[in-house]
Amino acid sequence: MPRPVYEERDLEAMGAAPGYARWIHEAVKPALGASILEVGAGSGNLSRVLLETGIRDLVCLEPSLNLHPALQNAVASDPRCECRAETLAQLPPSYEGRFDTVLYINVLEHIEDDAGELVRAARFLKSGGQLGIFVPALRWLYGTNDRAVGHFRRYQKPDLGAAVQAAGFHVTRLHYFDVAGVLPWWFLFRVLKLRAVN
Repeated sequence: MPRPVYEERDLEAMGAAPGYARWIHEAVKPALGASILEVGAGSGNLSRVLLETGIRDLVCLEPSLNLHPALQNAVASDPRCECRAETLAQLPPSYEGRFDTVLYINVLEHIEDDAGELVRAARFLKSGGQLGIFVPALRWLYGTNDRAVGHFRRYQKPDLGAAVQAAGFHVTRLHYFDVAGVLPWWFLFRVLKLRAVN
């Protein structure tokens, strides 16, 4: 199966934004355990922050041909970290039941079969393990930028909660972030139909 190339530059922009990865880390911190699987780790912006926190081990999945080398450069020198150029569907069964936490940070919206992906994620968690998800919100905000960066959808809280529960998880925390950004996003990408990256 040919490996994809992620051509958009939103990850570079987010990586350059001061504090963005740390802000995300604080958002998912309640779900973090000692052993973490980060699905779609991109160029390693969050991965570096996770490794600063004293976790035991981190497996980073990034199938994109152009992002995987940057991920390796960012974190591969840490012996606790393993970088794999795979999707979750390609991860060997030997990893099943290994992790305290599986993370999807700005990733699930890129996966067409998100329901199937969540079912797969459950198999890689230990009993009592936790799933951490951070996704773009509000279906009515879906616009030019979402299409440009390969998003299949944006999420409403009830829909995401139902999908997570259907995969066998119990929802412990589900809320919106950055409410102040809703109106500017709507104006830029729904009204003016701009793109944030090129």
